[in-house]
Amino acid sequence: MGNPSRASVSPLPLAVAEARAIAGVPNRWSRTSVFVRGDAHLDAMRPETDRATHVHLACHGEFQEFEPLDSALLLAGEDSISLGDLLGSKVRLSAARLAVLCACHTANVEAHTLPDEMLGFPAGLLLAGVPGVVGTMWPVDERAGALFSLQFYEELDARADPLAAVAAAQRWLRDASAEQLAECVTRMRAALAAGDDETEAALSRLWRWLVSRSPNDRPFASPEYWAAFAYVGP
Repeated sequence: MGNPSRASVSPLPLAVAEARAIAGVPNRWSRTSVFVRGDAHLDAMRPETDRATHVHLACHGEFQEFEPLDSALLLAGEDSISLGDLLGSKVRLSAARLAVLCACHTANVEAHTLPDEMLGFPAGLLLAGVPGVVGTMWPVDERAGALFSLQFYEELDARADPLAAVAAAQRWLRDASAEQLAECVTRMRAALAAGDDETEAALSRLWRWLVSRSPNDRPFASPEYWAAFAYVGP
């Protein structure tokens, strides 16, 4: 799922490219379902979340430090998936082996009133039966999130170990040159569908930004871009 249409938050056009490119990773999936923009409603997604083995959500997230059960992933319209929804089985991920939450603060935990339990999305998803969770510890740059996510699935395909795949994708994002990243953006553009005009424009801006730099420049070398991603699970 990528870039749900929601009037109260800014759009994330690169999240559409992220979702479509991940769905198109060669030889990775037996079937995929992609929900972007206005299609990313909970009722539309629910039949797929009930049976999906991998769930990727690229959207805005809200972490409520003092009311952790109200922490939520924001979907289209006024829909959301809260931590309370997951713990209360309103949203079921019974078949999922991995959930990737490419949204802000999805690896944060509440440690004030429940210091021994560390309640947050990782713990909530583990309690809901998902054995592995990838989240973020602070607001993530949209460009870095999209590039990291695509590389993560390519690493996961090669390693079959989510923890190792996160570490490898972090190193890749840290060390990738502007020239390498521009090639990745070109691959993402190839995955777009009819109607993805806003995303096409955003990818074009990103590509121009990359090719205007020195080819060996490393635009995302700072830890603020790559160190936010964390894996929780075995």
